[in-house]
Amino acid sequence: MNKILHIFFYFFLLFLVIGGLYLANTDLGYFEAAWVKEDGWIENLSALLLLSSCLLLAGRSITYLKRNKKAAFFTTICLSLVFLFGAGEEISWGQRLFEVESSEFFKANNTQDEMNFHNLEWNGIKLNKLIFSQLLSIVLVFYLVIYKGLYHYVARLRSFNDYWGMPIPRWHHVLCLFLMAGLIVLIPSDKKWEILELVLSVTFFLIFLNPFNREVLS
Repeated sequence: MNKILHIFFYFFLLFLVIGGLYLANTDLGYFEAAWVKEDGWIENLSALLLLSSCLLLAGRSITYLKRNKKAAFFTTICLSLVFLFGAGEEISWGQRLFEVESSEFFKANNTQDEMNFHNLEWNGIKLNKLIFSQLLSIVLVFYLVIYKGLYHYVARLRSFNDYWGMPIPRWHHVLCLFLMAGLIVLIPSDKKWEILELVLSVTFFLIFLNPFNREVLS
């Protein structure tokens, strides 16, 4: 089942990115108005995948708790909350869904007047660029490449990691993400990052679903 899901999602991501690249170069207006529009299907699907990762991790944390694996429970429940936060941010915590008006704070400090944190700006500093782009890129490269490589060759780190229950990606997860990211960079639109967010959401869902150290974690 895991293999089938991986194949399905990889072909879906390929279609998504290649389709976006083609549309952006042939009809940029349609690409931005329909393919990657605000509250469009890509953004909603990203939120759904982030929520799916949250629920998957929450379910796994309950299993760890029942087995008295406190360290693994702590790590997994923290990861679950991180992805819950990501899902909430993606849809501005349901603001448009429930037609909730932004507070004065968000109207004054949010670049899109929305109830989310990643679009906040203070003194000319955009959190979206500083934390959710630059810092997140560094963390991703470290986790997917450096940390994963060390996991394979440093026995103490491997034991420490598995004790704390941290999922390790497989190399095809890493390859898929970087390949898709490389193609997305070629899209001539500032809204292309909506596609990258969906690629990240799918990739991490697949990592949590079938990590390299799955047998150890289970």
